[in-house]
Amino acid sequence: LWLYLTAVTVLLVIGLLDDRFDVSPFLRIGLQAGLAGLMIYHGLSLESLGQVIAPFSIKLGILGTVFTILITIGVINAFNMVDGIDGLLAGLSSASFAGIGVLMWLDEQYSLAYWCFALIVVLIPYAMLIS
Repeated sequence: LWLYLTAVTVLLVIGLLDDRFDVSPFLRIGLQAGLAGLMIYHGLSLESLGQVIAPFSIKLGILGTVFTILITIGVINAFNMVDGIDGLLAGLSSASFAGIGVLMWLDEQYSLAYWCFALIVVLIPYAMLIS
């Protein structure tokens, strides 16, 4: 939980500073890569693509580290791009949290599932306010 809160706090501060002072894209991507590295250091990395494009599990091996960093940066920036469209970010975030919450529940990681569902509850008034 502290890892998540640390990452979200850093992203929030960088987002606020970027809105106010136009932070360099290189600094933003560097910090995003650093946060992805922190995730990897604490054991949160993508090790396999599963059976997405083949009838067998695709193991990433050492490329898992690079893939995790690229995917993390991509997801952060994809959500950042839709931030300017009223309601779209809340809707996409809710759908993402719902999917992740269900997967966490099925994997019996109930505390993470509860967090996902709680974030959806928080997003509902936000979506209603900005629409």
